[in-house]
Amino acid sequence: MVNGIDVKRILYNEPKLIESLLDSLGCKYIYNNGRKISSTRPDGDNKNSVNIALNETLNAKIYTRQSEFQQYEIQDIISLTQYFLNCSLSEALKYICEICNIDGLSEYVKQEDSPTLSFLKRYKKIIKNDTTTTEDVILDDKILDLFVNAPCKIFTDDGIDIHTQEYFEVCYDIMSNRAVFPIRNENGGLITLKGRTLESDYKLYGIPKYFVYYEVETSHILFGEYQNKDYIKNAEYIILVESEKSVMKLLQMGYRNCVAIGRKSISRQQRNKLLAYGKPLVIAFDNDVKEKELKIISGMFKGLIPISYTLDKFNLLKEKDSPCDRGLYIFKELLETRIEFKE
Repeated sequence: MVNGIDVKRILYNEPKLIESLLDSLGCKYIYNNGRKISSTRPDGDNKNSVNIALNETLNAKIYTRQSEFQQYEIQDIISLTQYFLNCSLSEALKYICEICNIDGLSEYVKQEDSPTLSFLKRYKKIIKNDTTTTEDVILDDKILDLFVNAPCKIFTDDGIDIHTQEYFEVCYDIMSNRAVFPIRNENGGLITLKGRTLESDYKLYGIPKYFVYYEVETSHILFGEYQNKDYIKNAEYIILVESEKSVMKLLQMGYRNCVAIGRKSISRQQRNKLLAYGKPLVIAFDNDVKEKELKIISGMFKGLIPISYTLDKFNLLKEKDSPCDRGLYIFKELLETRIEFKE
């Protein structure tokens, strides 16, 4: 019996199967350079739009041209297939096994489409056909009514209290067993929803830890900007963090001058939005981001605004902690000992 991890292991050992899969999905100009496999999207002609890394996790990325080169957040070859087929995780795995002649797919925790995901899919053609505009397609807030309006234990266990969860509209998707929160633009428009699986064995079954219910371009979004922009305008500086949960935690600590990029790299649009505030920037990324990387990111703002970054010089954090994961006292210590970028 095979699961999601087994499927990826088989594909990793037989890259020709990956090429066959891409061909079946409608991708063209499939090319293997030994490090990655690239191709067009099924509906495009850019030969480097799809990239699959030839590593054991088969990380995948999709790029598209709009006003500039932009990246969709696809995690691996399974979610890539799910994206192209517009289907559930279980259907994507079944499709891969059929195309690649992989027998014995096990019964796993099925991530079947929730009513919300089915609702959102009806908007997909609008986005695909509109490749010339950067304006957000705003979803109806009534979508949130399809979820259970209740705090999620996984957030509570992580130190995010009920009131903060309510403020950021954290809810529960009973169909896919995910904690869900909306992603809004700076004006409060609902762009998409992000879910965190509550399955403890998600790696075993190839279930993505995080799932974006509707794949739209979010590289211009600063999570928390809508809730905090009035505070940021009057603040001495802006705190930039990686994850949405860090914004929630910092709000509880009294910091309303913070936003999250939702990833480890800053896009050009996010950089420009931060610059528009004209405020000094404090980068407070997770502890697994090395100082060399922090300097590279800081260099994006060189000569434009004062910039500094937190660095755990005294081993106050665990390897993957965010600076606010160990409480207010330690966060203040990291903030007060932050390093000014002068290179």
